[in-house]
Amino acid sequence: MTTEEKIEVSDISTAEADAEFGVGEYEDEGTAGDRIKSRLADGAVDGIPDWASVPPNFAIAPGRRCGWMLFRADWTDAPDKGDRWCMMWPLSESEEKLAYKRSGGDSVRAITELTKASIRLVDGVAANRTGSIGPGSVGVFWAEIGTKLRQMLQNYYLKTHSLSPEEQQDFFANCFVVTMAKGG
Repeated sequence: MTTEEKIEVSDISTAEADAEFGVGEYEDEGTAGDRIKSRLADGAVDGIPDWASVPPNFAIAPGRRCGWMLFRADWTDAPDKGDRWCMMWPLSESEEKLAYKRSGGDSVRAITELTKASIRLVDGVAANRTGSIGPGSVGVFWAEIGTKLRQMLQNYYLKTHSLSPEEQQDFFANCFVVTMAKGG
């Protein structure tokens, strides 16, 4: 299985996930949920939010920073479905390439596809980008949360895939030089 194929498969087997993320080298690992909780505890927040759940076969690489977003039912376009949530993490280069392909060369659509690609869990189910309408469907979730909340997801995508203002200032002040070649 190539890296791109692994990216396309939303619910990879536990064995594949363990091999890819180096799990299995630890003694007493517990369940996948326990492993994920302990990995996330070292991140920006302390573990998984109380309102979230992680499927037992879902793996998160050690050190991976994840964004968890809860959307109140009355904020969505489908309030009858209750509160909704998702978990996202930044894209790899190959995931970006696949998202750009899905945008069909439409630069306006690119941010939407990149954002959708960064969604890893939908309401406690591994993200499904196959176009089906079953559990974990990113397309259905995207439609049901509505414009206001899609904008929140896109804002988070842009923030996690860009330098902070402080980092930009450092970059332009210390890491960027423009020169002009002299004629000979």
